[in-house]
Amino acid sequence: MYIPYPSRNLTYYCAPDLAINSTAVTALAEYDRFNEVIARSVGDLQIAWDVILGMAFVAMVFTIIYCFVAKYVAGPLVFMSLGSVLIGGACLAYVLYSKAVEIEAVSVSSNQAQAMRTASYVAITLTILFLFIIGLLRERIYIAVEIIKVTSDAAYDAWPILFTPFFTLAIACVYPSTLILPVWR
Repeated sequence: MYIPYPSRNLTYYCAPDLAINSTAVTALAEYDRFNEVIARSVGDLQIAWDVILGMAFVAMVFTIIYCFVAKYVAGPLVFMSLGSVLIGGACLAYVLYSKAVEIEAVSVSSNQAQAMRTASYVAITLTILFLFIIGLLRERIYIAVEIIKVTSDAAYDAWPILFTPFFTLAIACVYPSTLILPVWR
């Protein structure tokens, strides 16, 4: 591979070593010309416009799907996840405690059984603490679920906002052409 300037390894990238050779500075300065930057930007947009447009369309479709899902599934999803944490904590505590009893019945060494019993106490304590905190934050959770539902309604009511990715694409396509226009004084 031909390397036109001296370089060094910089976190898996080939970076020019400017201290060794001043011709590298001259070579890099050629790439910083304004017209070349604009030409490369426009060339990149010409090559990738269809991909950018397609991804903007995909973003719009996912926005519609997310609004629908958030409106109808937000409440049950939040409460199912809270319930699964509580059930999981209780099941973990039960399994650890039953294993501790089983180990004590079979084995003479009770260090492992004591550790499992302590872990079960910690698990049930954390589960009860979680339940207590959720009880205190119950109204806030209801408010958060209602906010999610209202924002999805707002997205349906303000449907032009779904075209924001296309507007951003238009700005990205127009911006390079504004850089090459003469500046009027």
